[in-house]
Amino acid sequence: MGYDVWIACTRGRPCSDTHRDYDLSTSEGRQGYFDYTYEEIGREDIASILDMIIEERIDRECSKVTLVTHGTAANEALVAASIDSNSWSSKVSKIVNLAPCLNTELENFWLPVKDV
Repeated sequence: MGYDVWIACTRGRPCSDTHRDYDLSTSEGRQGYFDYTYEEIGREDIASILDMIIEERIDRECSKVTLVTHGTAANEALVAASIDSNSWSSKVSKIVNLAPCLNTELENFWLPVKDV
């Protein structure tokens, strides 16, 4: 018994530079292609990625996924986890966010730290 490792590549990365509707060799195509937010990726892409992994692994009794993220993917995963319609509790056993992005002025930042 072992583990599968799936590496997802979301919008805007070099390995995902094709699109069915946008021609990235034109200025208009690039503008349309890059017109998205992290919230949209979390709302649409992350849930689809998890559904695909579970569907591929269903014959091996994979019903839940451990999601490990880095950087902006942490933001996207937190958005996805906050949406009730994604049914994350039935799909994700845990989320590990490595180096999440944060955009704030440190003088105004306060976060209580405690063990959960």
